[in-house]
Amino acid sequence: MRQSLARAARIDDEADDLLGELQQTLARLADVEMRHEVECEQIAAGSGPATDKDRLSEACEHRYHLAREPYLRRLNELQHQTRLRILGDL
Repeated sequence: MRQSLARAARIDDEADDLLGELQQTLARLADVEMRHEVECEQIAAGSGPATDKDRLSEACEHRYHLAREPYLRRLNELQHQTRLRILGDL
């Protein structure tokens, strides 16, 4: 009985850790999305030739994809860990 309670407490702690990490990763990803949206709006509202705006937009998109990548990778890892825990608890 004591071992099952200890195991249940450990599983709850692990689930809380996963949930916290998931929330933190999603929050950081949302920050990247918001910064990208603001930057795109600034480029669109700026003055200057269309070729300059196109160049700035391309650079913005490149930075955006680079900034998102680690968070998307981490979300994938967390999803994998969650699936393993679910399957392990069955």
